[in-house]
Amino acid sequence: DLRSQNEVPVMELQPMPPPYRRVQWAGWIQENTLIREIYDRDQHSIAGFELLDVEFNVLRRWDPGVGNLELPVCAIDNSVYFAGRRGIVHVFDEGGGTTYELEDLRNEGLRLVPPHTKNCMALAFRDTPDDNPMRGAMLVDIVGGTLGPEFTIRKFSEYLLYDGGNRLLLQRREGRFRTTRGGAPFISIDAPTNQFSLIDTTTGQVLLERELETGSGLLSTEMLCDDETPRALVKDRDAFYLIDPNTLEIVASKAVPSLWGGIYYVSE
Repeated sequence: DLRSQNEVPVMELQPMPPPYRRVQWAGWIQENTLIREIYDRDQHSIAGFELLDVEFNVLRRWDPGVGNLELPVCAIDNSVYFAGRRGIVHVFDEGGGTTYELEDLRNEGLRLVPPHTKNCMALAFRDTPDDNPMRGAMLVDIVGGTLGPEFTIRKFSEYLLYDGGNRLLLQRREGRFRTTRGGAPFISIDAPTNQFSLIDTTTGQVLLERELETGSGLLSTEMLCDDETPRALVKDRDAFYLIDPNTLEIVASKAVPSLWGGIYYVSE
C-alpha cells in the first residue's frame, strides 16, 4: 500500500499564543511588574491586559477590551482604571469590575488623549476646525471626574504631562491644512521644531518658552525620574538629549551610532 507508506504523520495543532502589542513597566500598579496588551487579530481590537512579574509570570489579567496603553490606565490603592477617549472608565479591584462615564467630559464635547499620568490625571482636547492651528485643552481627573480650567495650545505638537499632571511640556510642530488635486482635504504635519514651552495646567499659564538645540529630535511620551528630578528625553536620529523641563535646559546629551531600523531603550 504505497499510500500508507508515503503518509506524513499529522502533527497535533496547538492553539497559537495570543499576540502582544505594547508592553510597559507598571510599578504604579505593583512594584517590579509590567503590563502588556493582548491583541485579537480576528476582531482587530484589544482583548485585554496582563500584569506580569519580571520573570513574565502572569499575576493578573483583565479580559475585556477596555482601551489601550496610550490612553489613561492608572491605579489608586487596589483599583486599576482604564479610560477610553470618550470618557468611559473601567475600574477593576479585588471585588471585580465596574464601569462609569465621565459625563462632564461628554457634555463639554471633549475627548481624552495621550498623555496621562500614573495618578489618574489625563489631558483632554476640544476639537476645532481643521484650518484653526489652536485647540482647547484641559486636565481631567479620571477618578474624581473633575475638569480643570480650559487653556489653548497649538495643534500637532508633542506633549508630555508630569508633576502629577500639574505641568505640561510641549514641543511645537507645524501642521498645514491642504487639499489634493481632486479636492480631498488632508493635514500635512511637518517635522518637530526646536521650540519648547512649559504650561501650568492648573491655570493655563505659559511659564517658560525656549528654543533648544535638539536637532530634528522628537520629544518622548514619558517623563524620566518624574518623582525625583524630572527629565524629558528628546531622540534625534543620532543623538539623545535630556532636558530639565522646569528650566527648559539641556542637562546632558549623547551621540549614538546610526542604525538602520535600530531601536534604543532608555532607562532611569
